[in-house]
Amino acid sequence: MNIMNQTKLFTPGPTVIPERVLKAMSAPVIHHRSDEFKKIFLETRKKFQKLINSESEPIFLAGSGTLAMNAALESLTEKKDKILTFNGGKFGARWGELAKTLELELLEITCPWGESFSLEKINSLLDNNTDIKVACIQHCETSTGILHPIKKIIEILKVKLPNALIVIDCITSIGVSEVNMTDLGADVIIGGSQKALMLPPGLCMLALSNRAWERVKPKTYYWNLIKEREGQAKGSPQWTPPSSIIIGLNESLSMIEEEGYDNLYKRHLDLSDFITTALVKQDFKIFTKNHTAPGLTIAYTPEGVSAVSLIQSLWDRFGIRIAGGQGAYKETIVRIGHMGHYFIEDLKYLYLAILELINEK
Repeated sequence: MNIMNQTKLFTPGPTVIPERVLKAMSAPVIHHRSDEFKKIFLETRKKFQKLINSESEPIFLAGSGTLAMNAALESLTEKKDKILTFNGGKFGARWGELAKTLELELLEITCPWGESFSLEKINSLLDNNTDIKVACIQHCETSTGILHPIKKIIEILKVKLPNALIVIDCITSIGVSEVNMTDLGADVIIGGSQKALMLPPGLCMLALSNRAWERVKPKTYYWNLIKEREGQAKGSPQWTPPSSIIIGLNESLSMIEEEGYDNLYKRHLDLSDFITTALVKQDFKIFTKNHTAPGLTIAYTPEGVSAVSLIQSLWDRFGIRIAGGQGAYKETIVRIGHMGHYFIEDLKYLYLAILELINEK
């Protein structure tokens, strides 16, 4: 369905929710301890496990992706453990913030916003840091539009840090690019509902490898992963789940399977190619220097065009919502999301609106 008949969201999250998913979520609420819901819950876990090809079935938690990040890191570490984080943007920085809150010893690898990490730098830095317990990185950094070469990075980590658990935030890559947990050799994959899974915010997912499960030591009452694993295997989460979102996830995963994984990934690449080419023709400068993520496009506005004004004018004139930059780039770049239920005609509509506005300048 064309986005013109729905909310005109082109943000990096939340994203457009298809009518089919909305219809599934708007059905009368069913009790979350009923056999009817347990059947849907178990089926949904299986579908998500298939999408990311994980060793074990995922854990669903009520909360945002940051909850999953917090739950993973806290469950797999003890105070003063040394952890490695990769900071190439706002969300990469969040790993370090969590580490400080949990009183962990932090080793941080950084790279400039709009770039990916130097593989040579990773190699050299890890020579004298073999005592690292956990390594945390984004697959897609939503603040910069980078899709990090995660497979190559993990290959280095496996050689340099064979005992370290590797935790990957795939919140904005699942459903956009291939995320094959088993092939990657990751120990934890984190997902979130409001991106390419085409749902409202409020549900996050964690999939753990067998060796990660061996190291889990719950420290909180609410996100006790051991208890959640026991209950969710029977279709009964420990606490009240966001049942309507899970029912919607079941439907959105069916849509993904029907489209086919390869077709899904190609569609996102085509969307990225289209909007990138169109913006460059109008003198936008693409923010990313390499490894551009196919689920969102980030660009500097043309000379004389304020990013803040363009964002506001798109909303005022066309009811279109795109996002601005974060941190130091708030005034200078725009972020356009096209992950999930987006098609070429949707981006053509957005582009024509942008074209009209900048031609008035």
